Amino acid sequence: MTKIAVAVAKAAEASGVAARPIQDMPAYLDRLQQFVYRSGTFMKPIFQIAKKTPLEKKRVVFAEGEDERVLRAVQIVIDETLARPFWSAARPCWRSA
Repeated sequence: MTKIAVAVAKAAEASGVAARPIQDMPAYLDRLQQFVYRSGTFMKPIFQIAKKTPLEKKRVVFAEGEDERVLRAVQIVIDETLARPFWSAARPCWRSA
């Protein structure tokens, strides 16, 4: 969600329709993440530490992988390149193409 908001803000600024162009995009993204993710203020230091560690050294296992909330968490871990996620499900919740 935050990536879409930033892309829209950048597009509005580039096209000239932005009433108030964003001066500090990283600060805007930071405030947006705190608003979108309620646990953002708690998780931010953890995310920063995770981003500093090489990806090949980080793995996170998610149980109950068929739960939509778990799948959203996995997507965030992938989008933010925080770790290599592994998840298990009681039944297959994906289809091969």
